[in-house]
Amino acid sequence: MLIFDFYGYGDLAEYADFVKHLVWFRMYCTGRFGNETKDYVKGFVELKALWEGLVQSYREDPSLRHLVAEVDQLIHSIDKLLRGRITDDDIGKVAKLLFRFEQAEERFREEYTEHKADRAVLRDYPEDLFRLVQPLFYNGKYDLAVLAAFRYLEGHIQKEVGVSPHDYFGENLINYAFSPQTGALQIAGHPNEQVGLRNFMSGAYAFFRNPSAHRAVKYDAFSAAAVVAMVAMMAKIVTQLAARDTTKSE
Repeated sequence: MLIFDFYGYGDLAEYADFVKHLVWFRMYCTGRFGNETKDYVKGFVELKALWEGLVQSYREDPSLRHLVAEVDQLIHSIDKLLRGRITDDDIGKVAKLLFRFEQAEERFREEYTEHKADRAVLRDYPEDLFRLVQPLFYNGKYDLAVLAAFRYLEGHIQKEVGVSPHDYFGENLINYAFSPQTGALQIAGHPNEQVGLRNFMSGAYAFFRNPSAHRAVKYDAFSAAAVVAMVAMMAKIVTQLAARDTTKSE
């Protein structure tokens, strides 16, 4: 599991609100607790609003489309039953439709939350890095995840400073990119910050990347995730410095 993105809490809370209301509405219909037919319509309108708020930004996402369509069909079927003159039989059919969804809700929840978690992580992690390390984390290969992350970072630096991977790699790449005064990527701040950046990049390679390349370090899930998060931040720094240099040269 990668470092959890705090945005995910809001997503899961919205989903919990939707399911909580769905279960309540199913029980409300099953027990025929409404005094008037408009009471059932009101409960359904609230359920529909919660659903629309939940998926409004995901309708065009291919990986969620089948889940969205599944609940859209449920909402559409209930909408048809609660239009016009509503009978006791209609209320019973609504309860059955909702119960059918509840029975499949665990599968739906797992697919939905997994996708939302991936989307949340991608807000902070470069997509190429995420795609490299995600399957390694799922398979418990934490050492390989750390190594893959640093390989991604090295390729990212090479790309941003425009050098061949055959000519610049490891420590010589770090010196080419970050050395004070002569490095391709310079911080617009105190000279000591540039020294710190070069030392940080070099130290991360020496302490995290190199041992993983030569022996089994036996990272646990949290430690590996923390290192990958650090690599994501390092890649972001590189991207920002390269973009600033490009803007200055134009």
